[in-house]
Amino acid sequence: MKLSLDWIGDFVEFTDNSPQTIADKISVHTAEVDEVEQQGAALEKCCIGKVLTVEKHLNADKLSLCEVETDQGTKRVVCGGTNLREGMHVAFAHIGARVKWHGKEVMTLTKTKIRGETSEGMICAAEELGLESLFPECTGKSIIDLDGERKKLEVKHKNSVGMSLREFFNLTDTILHVDNHAITHRPDLFSHTGFARECIAIGMAKWKKEPLYNLPKLPKSKLPFTIHVEDSHTVPRYLGCTLHIENAPATPDWMKKRLEATGWRSHGLAIDITNYVTMEVGMPLHSFDLADIKGNIQIRGAAKGESIRTLDDIERPLPEGAIVMSDNHGIFDLLGIMGGLRSSTKESTTDIFLHAAVVDRKAIRRTILATGHRTDAATVYEKGIPHITAEQGFARALELFLVCAPKTKITSELHSWGENGTAPAIPLSPDRVHSLLGIEVPQKTIDSTLESLGCTVKKNTVSPPLWRPDLRTEPDLIEEIGRIVGYSTIPPQSPVAPCSLPKSDHRTRALRARLKECGYTELLPSSILGPKLLTQCKMDPKQAPELANAFGE
Repeated sequence: MKLSLDWIGDFVEFTDNSPQTIADKISVHTAEVDEVEQQGAALEKCCIGKVLTVEKHLNADKLSLCEVETDQGTKRVVCGGTNLREGMHVAFAHIGARVKWHGKEVMTLTKTKIRGETSEGMICAAEELGLESLFPECTGKSIIDLDGERKKLEVKHKNSVGMSLREFFNLTDTILHVDNHAITHRPDLFSHTGFARECIAIGMAKWKKEPLYNLPKLPKSKLPFTIHVEDSHTVPRYLGCTLHIENAPATPDWMKKRLEATGWRSHGLAIDITNYVTMEVGMPLHSFDLADIKGNIQIRGAAKGESIRTLDDIERPLPEGAIVMSDNHGIFDLLGIMGGLRSSTKESTTDIFLHAAVVDRKAIRRTILATGHRTDAATVYEKGIPHITAEQGFARALELFLVCAPKTKITSELHSWGENGTAPAIPLSPDRVHSLLGIEVPQKTIDSTLESLGCTVKKNTVSPPLWRPDLRTEPDLIEEIGRIVGYSTIPPQSPVAPCSLPKSDHRTRALRARLKECGYTELLPSSILGPKLLTQCKMDPKQAPELANAFGE
């Protein structure tokens, strides 16, 4: 999983902003951070340049000589860009910058001569700086044109010549790479809000804005269809409603950048919002084109021989019992894994049905194994999504639709079943804490540690937060106390325990010693001897299992 520190910073204020310090503390207390990635590191020593002059290269028909204004003065460079022109704002790489030569090998720029002319840097194409996603139109021999389709980036930077490209594109985030295996027991940590809570509990941050999501007021209009669930145990929590989006705008740049930084591609506003909520709240949602839902909806197990054409345009045979959604025209969603192509949202979509469903983790895992199809959503679902997360994610999605597309109208009531769950009351004894951890932890520290994790503490009883379904027993709570206080604070100590042999061993040893005193010889043959050696040891080979490759044969 990729974590954006800027994103976590929406919710908390770090006491130490050093990315490495944050990563180290997360590794010690929560989950190992495999990599600390500085976003835009490839743009070091790169700035915005302005082309002052363009002349033909005397020794090469396809090259030009340019003078470029930069933060280090005017530079003379050789360039082969087909769209080069005077007055153009370009991405300029200084000597010492690391670029991908023709989008392939990474090389460090040096001052060099090209066909007899000295080049003091490089005017870059998108693939040479890894900016293909920002400039999809920059292909072939084209260079990045900052005055072209992306000129909106200059709205706040009219005098941007010489500005660092990292600053200009706001690529200053730090991305932490956390292996999913390190958090597989913590469904709440498949989200930025989950790690924000961890930063609070560890003690390296304070709340700036606690992630509390509330559902807006919805109209009383009925859904245009009914939803029937065949087995409520397979889908214990569900929320859904319809929305009308008039003239859907493009996904905001800030959302696109965060999604891209954490490994997602932009697919349009509706899909981007659901993916954003997946990363922020840990709740995979799905949006359907309302016009493509034909009749009432059934949530049921797939029958033998049924299949679905999924969003990746692949017809997938379904195992019997896979949880699906179907209407009068058949299956249109493989619940918890991937939506169907037929009901997917498109650029022309104006009315959508948005839903959040908690699906039984065992059913999800069986379907993954049977189909061999694993998705990002399925990875989260198979960990067991807390019921409260469905409501929080749904509320956040509605909020984002209203913010990103202000003309959005919620057009139906909230269709909902299931509860957010109740927290168990777990007895916790300070003596038991001492017994399992091996150190005395003051009661005040026990209480404050558990409260920082969102638990409610009353005397010697603890109720974990609804987003922590993994906390169910006293040892679970003690483990949390240990990791937050820090296992490194527990002094190494050899175990002290009485060491004595069982009475049966005493009798056996006494008998063996007595027999040796009487002149007997004790034989301890290998357990994998063959018949010959067993016979020499005066043992009956027939009383032992026969070996194919015995010693001594």
